[in-house]
Amino acid sequence: MDYSSGKFVKARTLLYPQLPAAEGRALMMRDGYISINANHVESFQSALKDPANYTKKAYSQLADQLLNAKPVRINGVTYRSYQTLTSLQQASGTQSTVRQQIEHELRGVRQQLASCVRSNGITSLHLSRLLNFRRQVSLANPEMSSAQLRTWLFPELLMAQRYGGGLQGNLASAGISGGRGAMGGAFVSMAFEGGGMLLNRLPSNAGVRLGKVGLAGGASGLTGGITENLVAGNMGSALARQLTSRGTSSWTASSLGRGIGGAAGGGVAAPVFSMAMLALDDQEHSTTDYVATGTRAAVAGTIGGALSAGAIGALAGSEVPLLGNAVGFIIGFAGYYIVDALAGDEVEQGVRQAMDR
Repeated sequence: MDYSSGKFVKARTLLYPQLPAAEGRALMMRDGYISINANHVESFQSALKDPANYTKKAYSQLADQLLNAKPVRINGVTYRSYQTLTSLQQASGTQSTVRQQIEHELRGVRQQLASCVRSNGITSLHLSRLLNFRRQVSLANPEMSSAQLRTWLFPELLMAQRYGGGLQGNLASAGISGGRGAMGGAFVSMAFEGGGMLLNRLPSNAGVRLGKVGLAGGASGLTGGITENLVAGNMGSALARQLTSRGTSSWTASSLGRGIGGAAGGGVAAPVFSMAMLALDDQEHSTTDYVATGTRAAVAGTIGGALSAGAIGALAGSEVPLLGNAVGFIIGFAGYYIVDALAGDEVEQGVRQAMDR
């Protein structure tokens, strides 16, 4: 790691603009990490742990940066160089106890460097596919700026391309989104249910109730996640692309494109949850009960999902993208309950009357 390199200096300046350069460097060495492709993590960690590699300049320089930030002190002398410590260890006049101490310190340096290596969550093959896709997109849309391209290159679309594109990529991407949705749905459902129980008197079957709610929430999140991923990554991104090419603002194009995916996901997830809870409540329910309850949830879920995804799309260009997800969740949650409160009873009763004729 070269302290004078442009990337290092820029990172230090952005992270610690008020600190002297030396203090900023020390903090980066203490708290920083090396992010590399997932398929190279283990091999690079092994290489950093191997003392034979530190005869190479690149490895010894990396160790020196760590020693500069956290020097080693032996017999009252401070050492900031890996090679100096190695030479002292191998010197004929060095006592065995000192050699053992040096070996312990050098091993600690190597272990600490290896522990700083983390996965960036993408393999070299995935990265190659994404780079090729971006190159193809740029060539196919020469009239669009980078900012305009980002408007319709939704994460769902990029994830599908990361796994090969086409049917294979879409299935892999939808599966990942469904899995995340299942975990999130189960957690959020149980958290809200558990919170409600704590505010009231805990029922005797609290554990069973939480389990049922978690199961319904997981099923809801799974189906909603899959649906939103497929719709947003295909129909939604295509709509945003068309709108952008016609001069529509990035804000509007992204919001509408993502809104379609959110509407589809919410329109599926909400009735799945409602009907699953009916199925799990140990009571008899008619087909009319399921259809009426599911339709009511679908109407509110569709609108709430569209508002949620639209908010995320509107904030997609934010420098703090997590804000978009937080705002989207709040808007979607509020939208669902507002729509349900205003029209839920009418929708449910209308379905019941139509089916009872």
